[in-house]
Amino acid sequence: MSDNFVNIQTGKFEEVLALAFSPTVALSELIKNASDACSKKNDTIIIKIDTKNRSILIKDNGIGLSKSDITKLRDVGYSDKMRDGNNLSAIGEPYAGSKGLGLLTAFYLCEDLEIRTFSEVDKCAYKITWRKGTNIIKDLKIDEDITGTELYLHNISIENISYITLEEELKILYMTSINYYIENHSLPIIQIYVDEVLKSVSPIKKIDQLYESNKKGLKNKGYFVAKASFKYSKGILTLSYEDNIENVYCFSDEKIQITDINSIISFLKSKQITLNRYRDMFIKLEGLNCDVDDFEGVYYIWRDKKNDEIVDYPYGIRIYVNNYGLYSYLNQDYDWLGHSEISQNKKASNFKLKNTYGYVCFTNYNEPNAWMKIAKERNDFEGTLAKRKFSLIMREFVSGIFSDIDIKIKNYVKNNHYTFRLRHNKRNIVLGNLFNLKELLNTDLIFDEIEIKCENTEYVLGEDGDITFNDCGQYHFSFQYEERILEAIVNVLDPAPNFTIKKKVTVDENNSYDLRLLINRSKLENIELAQIEISSDEVDIKNGMLSPHTPPGTYTIYYKYTDEELEICHTAEVTVKQINSNEAKKIKKLFGDYYKLVGYDKTKEIIDGIAACHINYPTICMFSLRVLTEILLKDFFAKYCLDSDYNNDGNLPGKLEAFLNRAFINSEKNNVMKKLVDQSIQNKYFNKLNDGNIKKRILKSYNNLELNLFVHNPEFKCTTGEFKQSLNIMIPVYNLIIEALLFE
Repeated sequence: MSDNFVNIQTGKFEEVLALAFSPTVALSELIKNASDACSKKNDTIIIKIDTKNRSILIKDNGIGLSKSDITKLRDVGYSDKMRDGNNLSAIGEPYAGSKGLGLLTAFYLCEDLEIRTFSEVDKCAYKITWRKGTNIIKDLKIDEDITGTELYLHNISIENISYITLEEELKILYMTSINYYIENHSLPIIQIYVDEVLKSVSPIKKIDQLYESNKKGLKNKGYFVAKASFKYSKGILTLSYEDNIENVYCFSDEKIQITDINSIISFLKSKQITLNRYRDMFIKLEGLNCDVDDFEGVYYIWRDKKNDEIVDYPYGIRIYVNNYGLYSYLNQDYDWLGHSEISQNKKASNFKLKNTYGYVCFTNYNEPNAWMKIAKERNDFEGTLAKRKFSLIMREFVSGIFSDIDIKIKNYVKNNHYTFRLRHNKRNIVLGNLFNLKELLNTDLIFDEIEIKCENTEYVLGEDGDITFNDCGQYHFSFQYEERILEAIVNVLDPAPNFTIKKKVTVDENNSYDLRLLINRSKLENIELAQIEISSDEVDIKNGMLSPHTPPGTYTIYYKYTDEELEICHTAEVTVKQINSNEAKKIKKLFGDYYKLVGYDKTKEIIDGIAACHINYPTICMFSLRVLTEILLKDFFAKYCLDSDYNNDGNLPGKLEAFLNRAFINSEKNNVMKKLVDQSIQNKYFNKLNDGNIKKRILKSYNNLELNLFVHNPEFKCTTGEFKQSLNIMIPVYNLIIEALLFE
C-alpha cells in the first residue's frame, strides 16, 4: 500500500469549490470522466444509485488507471487533456474536460470516495480510497476480477440522494452527460439505475426523426412548421430553411459573410427582409475585435397542439460543447435567445419560446486555444468579447433572420388564402374532459392573431387552444379576426358513464390473453372494470381470458356496459397469429440431439417451449434458461452418481462451476468426463469450455439469470437479441450435458 499526499495547485482550490452548484452537476462531471476513459465506441457507462445505502456507482469499461495515473491524482488541477495534441479520446471524440478537477466534484456529494480499477497498462487491479477533508490518497494492489473502472461514492447525504433521484433531475443528468438530440456512433450509452431499476431518461426518437414524421399538419394536430439550420466558421454564417406551411421559403446552405455589409445586404434582399436593424447589428459586430469558435445547430419550430412524442423533449435551445451540455442552457425557461420577445413584438410569429426546440453544438472545441472560455462552474461561457459576439450572432442573425422569414410566410398566407370559418357552431362536452377550440373553428391562423371572448369566465385557455372548464353550463364564444366575427356555443355537461378500448391486438397462437387489457383503465368514467361484460360469438372467453386453444384468425370481441338507462357497446379485433416455425427450428437445431433423450421429458418440453416462444416472450424464455440449467445439471450429477457432490456445491452458480471443473480439470481423480464419458465428447468441447475467459462468460451469463430480477422487478424486460446472446454463451454447456446423458 502507498499513500499519496494531495497537492492542490495554487489558485485551484477555489475552482474546485465553484465547479459544482448542484448534485446533478457534480455527478455529471464524474460521468464525463468515465466517457473520456472509454476505449470502445458506443460502450456502456452504468450509473447505479442506491438510496438505501446512500451510495452511487459509476462504472466504465475503459483502460483503467495505471500506477502512474494514480500518482498524478495528487496533482489536482493538472490534466494533459487538450494539450500537446492530446485532443481526442480513444473513441475518437474530443475530451469532455481539461481542467483536472472533475474527480474532486465527487466530494460535493459524498464523504468517502473509492475507486476499483484494472489497469490495461500495468495488467493488474488497484483499489484507491480518499476521504473528504484529508489530503491523502491510499492505493492498494488487489487481486479482483475487474474490467475498466468502478467509482464508488459513499456516505451521500439524504438530501443529495433524494435530489438526484427526482425524475426531472435524472433527465437533466442524462442531458448534461451526453448530447440529447443527435445520434452518435462513438459516444457511450448511459444507463441509469435507481435501486436496481433501469430508468428511461432519453427520448425514443432523436429530434430529427421526430421532425420527419411530424412535418405535415393533420386534423386537430400540431406539426413542425419549419426546420432552420445554421453553421458558423471564421466569419461566414451558413443558413438553411425548410418551410412546411407554404413551401415557398425553402433554401439550403446560403452563405453570409457577416464581416461584409454587401454580403448581408445581398442575402436580405433575396429574402425580402427589411435591412435597417441589420445595419446597426453589423456596426456592433465590427466593434468586437475577436472571433467566435466554430458552431452549428438547428431550430425545430412547432405549431398548435403538442403530441406525446414532442412532449418528451424540453423546449428551448440547448448548448453542447463537444457533445456535453452547458448547465444554464438546460433550463427550458432560460430564454437566452429572446424568443418570448420575438413573439410578443410580432403577433404572427411562430418563434415562441415554448414552440422552439433545438440545439447549438461547438464541435472539436479545444478550450486552451478557444476564443470562448467555459466558466469554472461549467454552466456557461465566461463574459468575454467572444461570448458577446456569439450572443449577437445568435440573437440577431440566426433567430432574427429565421423569425423574419417566418413573418413573411405568415403574411403570404394571410394576403393570399387564409382560412377563418366555423367548423361547428355548437358542441357538447362532459365536464372534466379536455376540449380544443379547433373543434369549433376551422382556421390556419394561430390563436394569438384571433381575439377570443367568452361571456363566462370559468374556463382556462391553453396556448394551443386547449380549454379546461371548471363548471357545467353553457359557454358563448366569439372569435374575431380583422372585421370578421364568428360565434359558437359549448355546452358543458355532467359526467356520464363511459369507457374506451383499444381497437386491435395481435396474439400468438397457443397463448392465452387477458382481454381486459384492451380497456383503457385510466379513462373509465363512472364505471368499474368488473361492470364491463366481455363476450364473443366466435371464440371461447372465460373470466375475460382468451382461450390458448384459439386457432389462428381474426375475431370480433364485444365489450358492453348496461344499466337501467344506458347501454354502451364497443368492439375490438383480436388476431391470433401463427408462430413462425422456421425460427423455432433454428433454436431447436442449437440443442443437437436433445429429442433423443429418453426419460427426460421435462428437458425436452422446456427446449420446445423456448424455441416456440423466444421471439414473442424473450423475458420468459430467459428465465427458462435458468430452469433448464438447473434440470440438466441435476440430471448429469444423478446419472454419474455424484449426488453427494451436487448437494455439497452450494448455490447453483457453484454447481455450474463445479461441473465445468469436473469436466476439464486435468486430474485422474476429478476428471469425470475422462473416466466415464467417451473421450471424443470431451475433446469436442474442450476448446470451447476449457478457456478461463469463456468459463467466466458462462458463469457471468448464468448469474444474470437472477431469480429476483424476474420476480421483484416488474420493469425488467429482455429483448430477443439479449436472450439469443445468453443462449449462445450457454449452449456448449447444454450440449455437453445432453451428449453425456445420451452416452451409454
